[in-house]
Amino acid sequence: MAMEQPDMDPELARILGIMNYCLAACFTFECILKVITFSFKRYMKERANQLDLFIVVTTLVEIALTSVGGVEAVRSLRVLRAIRPLKVLTRSRGMRLMLKSVALSIGAMVGAGEGAN
Repeated sequence: MAMEQPDMDPELARILGIMNYCLAACFTFECILKVITFSFKRYMKERANQLDLFIVVTTLVEIALTSVGGVEAVRSLRVLRAIRPLKVLTRSRGMRLMLKSVALSIGAMVGAGEGAN
């Protein structure tokens, strides 16, 4: 995600695409294993798992839409993946407040981007 640029070498773009598919497959597999292990109801009780599932679903939607030539704006959802490693820090009240602020900012940016079209 951080390596993408408008005039990117096609080979690098291909490698990044493959890595995107591989990581999406790994995280999807992780979610499936957790649901099988804990049951869906118990899995969804934890906020961290809800975040993981949301990120995995948005990643799969983004891959599906971009692979059929869909909306490029969906690619902005990739920024949500950066939140995933931060879930460990959500035990702190201050960190939760910061993450909430970031989420609200992202929502505002997406809304502003849609209004510009």
